[in-house]
Amino acid sequence: DVSVRIAPYASSTSDRRVVNPHNDRRLLEQAHLIQKAMEAAILLHLYPRAKIEVQVYILSDDGGRLCASINATTMALIDAGIGLKDMVCSCSAGLANDENETPLVDLNRSEMQSVAGE
Repeated sequence: DVSVRIAPYASSTSDRRVVNPHNDRRLLEQAHLIQKAMEAAILLHLYPRAKIEVQVYILSDDGGRLCASINATTMALIDAGIGLKDMVCSCSAGLANDENETPLVDLNRSEMQSVAGE
């Protein structure tokens, strides 16, 4: 079970809306994606009657929220001693909107809004 929450001061934009983690579509989608990624990596047969609960609390958000959450969840599971098939890692990438279409890795919010793809 994965839940994602965000601190009210975490947004780097002027959007200071109040986010309810129980019905915010973006947070629910990110929680679902993290859960699917971790379910594929955890050796579930070692924990037949266990419930593994992951809570992600975002303190700062300058883009790359999903990638950072997946990486943090992987490290938390390793630290907790949960058996994994392999480490899950995530990174965002895109092409800059310049004449050379420069490849970019680990995009922040402004780069995500201006790149040709993610």
